[in-house]
Amino acid sequence: MVVSGMGLCCPIGMTAAQACASIRAGITRISLHAAYRCLPPPEDMEVEEDANILRAGVVPGLEDDLEGSQRLLRLALPALQGLFSDSKLSRRDVSEGALLLALPLPDPAVSGWALSQRFARELFRCSGVGDWGKVVTLEAGAAGVMMLVEQARMLLANRSIRFCILLALDSYLSVDRLTWLDKARRLHSPRNVDGFIPGEAACALLLEHRRTAEARGVPLRGVVGPMAAGTEPVAVDSGRWSTGAGLCQALHPLLRAGWGEAIGEWTLCNLNGESYRAREWGLVQARLAKSLKATRKLQHPADRMGDAGTAMTAILMASACHAFSRRHAPAPVALVWVASDDDSRTALLLRAAHAVP
Repeated sequence: MVVSGMGLCCPIGMTAAQACASIRAGITRISLHAAYRCLPPPEDMEVEEDANILRAGVVPGLEDDLEGSQRLLRLALPALQGLFSDSKLSRRDVSEGALLLALPLPDPAVSGWALSQRFARELFRCSGVGDWGKVVTLEAGAAGVMMLVEQARMLLANRSIRFCILLALDSYLSVDRLTWLDKARRLHSPRNVDGFIPGEAACALLLEHRRTAEARGVPLRGVVGPMAAGTEPVAVDSGRWSTGAGLCQALHPLLRAGWGEAIGEWTLCNLNGESYRAREWGLVQARLAKSLKATRKLQHPADRMGDAGTAMTAILMASACHAFSRRHAPAPVALVWVASDDDSRTALLLRAAHAVP
């Protein structure tokens, strides 16, 4: 299975090529969010004036007060349109394909948006594309996106559809969600330095058999390798440090996958500034030191655009595939791992298409 088309909408790019080039160049776009003010720090803490204004990764052109499912819809449409343009697919082709829709995890704020019941229908109405051969909707979180990649692999193997479009999207930038995160001490602010900068994005990937893509005459961006999953017994909202067990469980099978000796040399992940995840990665590196290649290039775009939640997994995959296709990847194999806000951990290998016969 290969990635043969991409579309992306995020704070540092409105197309996949633009966003991936920005990630490689280290371009940052974090701005002040005028619609939300963080909870104030203690009175005895010296802070600058207006220091409780939230810093966030906001997609250009989206109003700060745009909320919930409507904000997600405004992210999804350009990403989906970009993929169709990039992959040379037409609306007539969708009856032979599957749409795999990865939505945010249903936290206390998102649960009220009723995304699993309404979002796909709204997306079809606004995009004018709705006659899909198959539609799968999953409130996935970052780790769940890779589960949909595996579902795409099974659908293509069964020859029930010709291609799959994976559309992953998320936004933390609704006032109700920001309020919940702030009270939980997850947002980065003067009150809580051990937090993440919230962001938003939508990323679409076209997944199909290599021979199908070659027959259509489109560039092959990357070959999708094995995936593995794990379960972390201590979630981020527990108030305790991660044990690293779930991520070790996800990574260990990939180190024995027979994809060469460079696994881990180039790693892309969703580290987001929270010490919980940083400590988790440190534990994993120590425990798997004998089999995990020393990381020469570690990429975590959340420090440039904010944490985009569920969309982050697809962004990491797109960034690796873009580097492969432009021949500037730092290693022949990319290791992608992600941690969701629940107990899910997943990891995946990608390789340049030109390196595979």
